Formats: sequence, C-alpha cells, structure tokens
Amino acid sequence: MMRRQPTLIPMSESDVQEVRDMVAQQKAEAVAMAKWEEDNRKRQEAPALELVCASPRHCARVLRMNLAAIYVP
Repeated sequence: MMRRQPTLIPMSESDVQEVRDMVAQQKAEAVAMAKWEEDNRKRQEAPALELVCASPRHCARVLRMNLAAIYVP
C-alpha cells in the first residue's frame, strides 16, 4: 500500500484556538457524563431504607440505638 503525504490546511490562530476550545469542551463533557453515570449507578445500587416503626417513639429509640452503636469517643 502506498502512503501519501497528508494534506496541509492553512489555519489562522483563531481557527487553532477554536479547535482547542472544542476539544477542551468535549473533554469536559466526557468527564461530566462519566460523573453523572457514576452518580446514577450509585443511586441505583444504594439499598432502599425501609423504616418499620410501631410508633414515632419506637423510631426515635431505634435511631438512638443505631447512633449509639456508631458513636466512637
């Protein structure tokens, strides 16, 4: 296969800057999309917390017990 010389296109400084801006914007969009997908995946993987309470007092007591188990002085 024969290789040909690349075609050189004359570009001004403003053209070059526009291309750089477009590339930077595409990279920023890719990073934002990856973060958005990661957040969505975390939201979907997070277990739904179901609070089963006989009364508001019971809920408060369960919450205090859970907080006491986590507390480290």
